Amino acid sequence: MAAVPIKTPRQPTIYPIEADTLYFNLGCYCQVRRPAGKPPDHYTRVMDDKCFDLGGVKMLYSSTFLDKEEFDRRFNGRAYNGIKAKYDPDGAAPTFKLGFGFHPLVGYLDRGDGTGEALAGMLRPGNAGANTAADHIDVFETAIDQLAGVAANRVLVRADSAGATKAFLAGRR
Repeated sequence: MAAVPIKTPRQPTIYPIEADTLYFNLGCYCQVRRPAGKPPDHYTRVMDDKCFDLGGVKMLYSSTFLDKEEFDRRFNGRAYNGIKAKYDPDGAAPTFKLGFGFHPLVGYLDRGDGTGEALAGMLRPGNAGANTAADHIDVFETAIDQLAGVAANRVLVRADSAGATKAFLAGRR
């Protein structure tokens, strides 16, 4: 859990917060067992509802489950859509680190001698999920296809923690 004080010197464009007012950004970075029959985002929704009930403001670097009307009402939809139209003409999107752009996935060949090359890549919107197994599988399959003729037992696949999903691991040949 993290609590970070935030105080902005001016009124932001879309966040409904006041200039020169102290706010606390409360973040919970943990995994808990969800109740049977509840969706994976159950506790995120519970926390969002409590945040709004208490008059809080949701920061937009995490998933949001507001419908368009609710989002537009809470976050100055007209300004948001204007900014998005100006700076997002080609599928870029806000990133979880408060940037804006793309979240690419790339598969490389590492020969072990300091040389290598990119074999496959996928340019995804900045808000694409890090653990999107289908995207990891697509990049992996495309990269492996570039290695035609290499014995399968001679290929070592490495990924950061985002590549450690059950779906990604289950289908590797």
